[in-house]
Amino acid sequence: MKMILSLLIVLPMAMVSCFALGEHCQYADKVMHSYSKKVKKEKNLDAFGMGDELMTNVKSFSLTYVSERKVNIDEVRPLIVECIEDLLKNVNEYKGIRPYLNDYPFTAKNLEFGIMFMKPNGDFIRDGYIADVTSLYGNIYYRINPPDTNMLKNRLKEVHEETYEEALSIVYEGGAK
Repeated sequence: MKMILSLLIVLPMAMVSCFALGEHCQYADKVMHSYSKKVKKEKNLDAFGMGDELMTNVKSFSLTYVSERKVNIDEVRPLIVECIEDLLKNVNEYKGIRPYLNDYPFTAKNLEFGIMFMKPNGDFIRDGYIADVTSLYGNIYYRINPPDTNMLKNRLKEVHEETYEEALSIVYEGGAK
């Protein structure tokens, strides 16, 4: 499993880095790779995929991680919010990338950020736990892997959606759920 995940991470990065000619691409790669090392060490999340929108400047980042944890919404919300806040801090404080950011300061609306919760065999976690949490351009989607799901289709079911600002309020201010 780890060998497959490593190949899924390294090969796309190697191919993308061949085309990353501009200085802004190098800065973006540096931010994503250093952040991924940090989140592995601090939160035990394994990088699964990285991407970005970099034609002439840095418009967005896309990062996906994998964990074997079993979590519910109340447990995963602080995890994704803390990860995103930390990533945004890294991006906005990195002076090298700042002139290339399409939007400064970079916000959750500039990110696709996800965490997949999977068993070592590659199947999504079941039993009512969150299988995937994804923040897409300012909204967070929580999905489960229903017990009646056909594994060939492997369709996840959305169980909750909220804005990033709502999640931020709940995590840091104890806002209403």
